[in-house]
This record gives sequence, structure tokens and C-alpha cells, in this order.
Amino acid sequence: MEDFDGAGDGPMPTDQAGGWVGASEAAITAGLSDGRVSIGRVAAELGLSERTLQRRLGHSERRYTDMLDALRQAQAEQLLRDPRLSLVEIALSLGYSEHSAFTRAFKRWTALTPQAYRHRLRGFGPAAAAGD
Repeated sequence: MEDFDGAGDGPMPTDQAGGWVGASEAAITAGLSDGRVSIGRVAAELGLSERTLQRRLGHSERRYTDMLDALRQAQAEQLLRDPRLSLVEIALSLGYSEHSAFTRAFKRWTALTPQAYRHRLRGFGPAAAAGD
């Protein structure tokens, strides 16, 4: 595994740093459905140590946990549009081992439960009536 950025910890060219963001996002997205989203697994998939991945993402002012949250939120919002999917199925497809953990995360992201978000999408509930 590579433990350095080539020329020490100095700034990397933006296009190279941005490339690590994209590669990390792709690896996270690929691992979501089976819960393989740890930074260690993503770093190993990219051929880096955890610390090197953190450092490279930092050059783009990104944090792994923030990226994971953003990708999960975007995927959750997309999956919630499909009424055929249960909330448990959605939670599992996002790498959560329990429905309750997904519900807490979704509420932290949106201030709504996943069920309330679905109702809002369909035009039901107080949030829809208020024009939100």
C-alpha cells in the first residue's frame, strides 16, 4: 500500500485530488448494498492506506464520513420514490443493519422520517400542505 502522496504531504494538483474524490465515491456507492462502506475497505480497494485516503480527500476539503452520508442520503431519497420498496429494504440496501439506524440518519439529514418523506412526495402531510 502506498503511504505517501509522492512528494510528501504537500498540496496535490486539483485534478488529481478531485480524482480521488470521484474514485472514493464510486467505491462507496459500490459497497453500499452489502454494507461494505468502511474507510478501510474503500482505501484498500483504491490501493491506499486509510490515512493516505483521508489525506488525499482532505486536499479536496472532503471528509470520508461526510461523503458517505451525502451518498447515502441521495440514494435514500431516490429509493424512497419507489413505493414498492419497504423501508427495511431501503435501509439494508444503504448498508444499515437495522431499520432504526436508517430512520435516525434520515431524520438527521432531512428533519423527516423516511415515511413522512414518502408522504410528502405524494403530496400528503403538513409539509406538503405548507408548500415545502
